[in-house]
Amino acid sequence: MLGECSAAADVIRASADILKEKALSQTVQSRLNIGPINLLAGMQSRLHQAYERCAIYYLQYDMQNLPAISSLEQDYKEFLSLYVSMAESIIVPSVSDLSWDSASPNKLETEIELTNFLPLVRKNKTSKVVNKNTPITRRNSRKAHKVGLEAEQFVFEYEKKKLIELELLELADQVIWHRDYAKDRTPGWDITSYLNNGEKKLIEVKGTEGKSISSLNLTVKEWNKARDANLREYYYIYLVYNALTKPKIQVIHNPAEWVERGRLEIQTSEFELSLYDNAQQKLSFS
Repeated sequence: MLGECSAAADVIRASADILKEKALSQTVQSRLNIGPINLLAGMQSRLHQAYERCAIYYLQYDMQNLPAISSLEQDYKEFLSLYVSMAESIIVPSVSDLSWDSASPNKLETEIELTNFLPLVRKNKTSKVVNKNTPITRRNSRKAHKVGLEAEQFVFEYEKKKLIELELLELADQVIWHRDYAKDRTPGWDITSYLNNGEKKLIEVKGTEGKSISSLNLTVKEWNKARDANLREYYYIYLVYNALTKPKIQVIHNPAEWVERGRLEIQTSEFELSLYDNAQQKLSFS
């Protein structure tokens, strides 16, 4: 239970990092602490310890030298604003979403199965009865976010562990999970890692809780980076299967080359319709 509390708090904190910067002033952020927290020395019940381990963010005050009431009120308002934005956000998993094994035993304790990608073979289409009552997990749902987050964290830890085992400690320290990297959170891939020779690996992670992936979605930025002449040789897509249990990784190196060779196909799956008055915009420039 205690380990699960710590892991769940870590997951929520990583998801809320961007929201934190918008809701909290620089003054509050400079005083911000992250859990676990010591609520009261001497209390040793498991429930009490769980509350301590589940702390996500907190501010600490000196009881002998408390700030002015107005400062305490301002701190409270900013924390309340952060709490509301986290509760309403689709990118922050809820407590019920985290009652899984996000804090399961370390998935890196056993040997990881990593294989090179092989295209799937199309099966003959047959009629299939669709159960309309089966819920569909949308790509932007909390469940999908949870799977994606777990897959990214798994790949991040795997890449660092691999370099550490090769005694490439300096490179291991330079592995970046961009979700937590304030300088560049959206470069067009999720993780920057390294090969044994020090060459960069730009890794986009796609995860599923199932055993197969038949297609995946790439943003315009991700695909542009994947086919960039200067980056394509360093670009990888890691397909993480069984992301919530016993992950396995399949690697697509240089996906743009797979498309150019005709082995894979990429196509537009949706269009964005802007609701601004385009005609009015044109008139304003005439």
